[in-house]
Amino acid sequence: MTDFDAPTSLWTKVLTVEASLWMGRVHLLGQQTFILIGWYAAVAPDGTPDPLPLIGLCTFLFFGFVALQILNDVKDVEGDRITAPYLPLPSGLLSVRTAARLAVAYMGVGLLALLLTLPHLFWVVVILATTGAAAGILVAYSKLKGQGVLASAIITVAFALPLLWAWFVAGGGDPIVLVTLVFYTQVTYFSGNIIAALHDVDLDERAGNTTFPVRVGAPRAFRFMVGVAGVGWLLVPVIALLGPYGMWALPFIVPGLALLAVSYRRMLRTLQVPDRGRLRRIDDLGPMKVSDQFRNAAVLAVFAPWVALVAFAVIQAIAWSGHYLYMWRIVRGGLVRSLAQETGAGLPGPDR
Repeated sequence: MTDFDAPTSLWTKVLTVEASLWMGRVHLLGQQTFILIGWYAAVAPDGTPDPLPLIGLCTFLFFGFVALQILNDVKDVEGDRITAPYLPLPSGLLSVRTAARLAVAYMGVGLLALLLTLPHLFWVVVILATTGAAAGILVAYSKLKGQGVLASAIITVAFALPLLWAWFVAGGGDPIVLVTLVFYTQVTYFSGNIIAALHDVDLDERAGNTTFPVRVGAPRAFRFMVGVAGVGWLLVPVIALLGPYGMWALPFIVPGLALLAVSYRRMLRTLQVPDRGRLRRIDDLGPMKVSDQFRNAAVLAVFAPWVALVAFAVIQAIAWSGHYLYMWRIVRGGLVRSLAQETGAGLPGPDR
C-alpha cells in the first residue's frame, strides 16, 4: 500500500492521487445536472447573472462529491472486502490514512473555489454547513441500511442540496417551481439508491448489509424502483408546464422512455439470475441509469435547452469513457501493476 508522506517518487504520488480520484468516482458527473437545473430554473427565461458562481458551485460539487465518496469507502472498507475487493482500500492500493487525508485536500480545493467565485461569504458558510449535514446523513445511512426503504429515503435528503445551493445563489424564483424540483430530486435519488443497492444484492447479506433488495428480493425491489422512477417521469410534464421551454423536454423524454420500455424485461430477467456479481449487475442495470439521465436532461431542457443538450452529451461521454478506464485501471488491476512497477515492491496486499 502507498502512503503519501513516504519517501516515494513523484510518479508514485501521481498514481496515489489517481487511485483516490477513482475512489471518488470522478467519471460519474450526473449530480452536476442538478446544479444546472437549480441555476437555470432560477434565472430562466431572461435572467443573465454572472456565471462565475455557477462555475464555483460545479467545482465545489465535483471535489466535494469525490471527498464524500472517499470517506464513504473508508467507512465501508470491511464490507467492500467482500462486495468489491478490487477497490483501492480493500485491495491495499491505498492506506486509510492516505485516503482520508486526500479527501480533506479535495474538500479544501472545493472550498477555495467557493471563496473565489461566490459573491458573499454567507453562501460559503451555508454551503459548508449543509455539506457537513450531508456527511452526517451519510453516516446515518450506513447504520440504517437494514431499514429498507427508510434508509433510501434518508440518504435522498442530502442530494437535494446542490439544486438548492444553485437556486438561492442565482437569486431564487417561483417557490412552486422550487418545491416541484426538490420533490423531483428526491424521487430521482430515491430510485437511484435502490439501483445502487441492486448492484451488491448478491453479496450484501454476507457483508452484513440487509438492504431493501436483500430484504425483499432483487426482482421485487426492481419493480418497486421502476414504479418510483415512473413518478419521476410523471413529474416531467408538470415541470414542463412551469418552465419557459417545456416542449424542449420532448427530445429527451422520447428516447428515455423508449430505452426503459425495451430494456425493462431483460433487466428483470437478469435480476432473477442469482450470483451474477457486482460488475455484471452494474452493466445489467446500465439502461435504467441512462434512462434516468435522459429524464434529468428533459427537466433541465425546460429551463435551458442548449445547456441540457451539451451537458447530457458531456456527461455521457465522460461516463462511458470513464467506465472503460475504471475497469482497466481499478477492476482489472492496471493501477496496481503500474504502482508495483514504479516502486519495485510487488503487488500490494489488503490493508488489514
